[in-house]
Amino acid sequence: MAARIVSRCVTKSLKDEIRTGDYQTYSETVNSVLISADGSKLVFLGKRYHYIFDAPENFAAFLDSPLDARAKVYIGQFDASETGTVTGYIELSLDNLSIAEIQQSKRLGFSPVSK
Repeated sequence: MAARIVSRCVTKSLKDEIRTGDYQTYSETVNSVLISADGSKLVFLGKRYHYIFDAPENFAAFLDSPLDARAKVYIGQFDASETGTVTGYIELSLDNLSIAEIQQSKRLGFSPVSK
């Protein structure tokens, strides 16, 4: 499952830094990733900023499934634009699944990738 996620929720201080040119590339340590009770939003809590994104389809169902514990997560680079939009990339991968787990993963939006 790979998702390009977009947020329009950017803090005022981050918007101000972008608009004034007082910004730079930085690394953010994510302390927690949360999902809203209704499963529609992902929240990344960082040391410097917090980010709120629309959750990919079926993401809450994936977190409630036994496959959650088997996932490897890759969080790619995120970019903040002058307009306050933040875009980024998250990839979840699953290896060595049984036939039943493969079927379940497909229902949750995963697709096979050839090695």
